[in-house]
Amino acid sequence: MFQNLRRVIGACETLKIRCERCGHLRTWTREQAFKLYGGDATPHDIREKSCCGACRARKHCVVWI
Repeated sequence: MFQNLRRVIGACETLKIRCERCGHLRTWTREQAFKLYGGDATPHDIREKSCCGACRARKHCVVWI
């Protein structure tokens, strides 16, 4: 099955994004993730759109719920 945020993130779960370059970790609530990325966002979409808040690296992140 094709996975997107709407299908996999529950009401009490969070989206986690870790930078592979510096290790910075960011956590988003379900509501924040939907607002930033949209409910149809795939892991690939999230990686492409994300930028590390610490070192500003783009497309170098690990995404999980």
